[in-house]
Amino acid sequence: MTNSPLVVEGRTRNRQSAKKEKARPRRVFLVFAAISLVILVSAAYFLWFGSSINAPTQDASQLRLKAKNFYQAKKYAKASKIFERYIALKPRDWRVRELLADTYWRIGDTDKAFNELKMADKLAGSKADRQYKLGLLAQLVDEDSEAVTYLLKSVRSRPESLLFRVELAKIYVKTEEFDKAINEWQAAIALLPQKDIYSAVIFAELGDTFQRQGESDKAKEAYRQGLEIEPNNLYLKAQTAKIGG
Repeated sequence: MTNSPLVVEGRTRNRQSAKKEKARPRRVFLVFAAISLVILVSAAYFLWFGSSINAPTQDASQLRLKAKNFYQAKKYAKASKIFERYIALKPRDWRVRELLADTYWRIGDTDKAFNELKMADKLAGSKADRQYKLGLLAQLVDEDSEAVTYLLKSVRSRPESLLFRVELAKIYVKTEEFDKAINEWQAAIALLPQKDIYSAVIFAELGDTFQRQGESDKAKEAYRQGLEIEPNNLYLKAQTAKIGG
């Protein structure tokens, strides 16, 4: 028996409707899966990149605290290693660079100490105390010309500092700039109260500097002034006797 066209058309429509009904759950599932994937990717992005943005700052703070604890405990070798890791994250932190320089100095690595302190000085700007330390370190690494430069800056920044002037005078003697050394010894004496016991030590240095210039009479006078302040000073007595005083 042959079906009429109307019956055939009805069956066709029923089959198409059935297919659509069967496909609808699949589409819903795919949409839901796509949304879930977007959420997961977004969460992963936040966790990965968000944490990576904050991690360096958090890590740096922890490293700085840990390094300072080792430093205060006088475990300088360990402190230096952690300070180095911190500086890798925060290279412009001149205060920590200054601490790292001091840490290197304490473990005897004067080259690294000198270079690190120079970097701190470059970042922070010149400061009298730092210039003085740089002058001392420059001498330890045999950079006497740099030592003169740094110590001269420290004296110019703080001319009333006896410590700075004495160290500048010493480096001038070492570099055989005797006239400049004499000026600094005399300026140092002028900073002290009259007859101060430390003046005797400086008069001894002044006398020695005159001797290196071949100025025996001036040397003898410097030793004499030192003995007036400290009559029992054995070094001054020996130097005076040496040049026939």
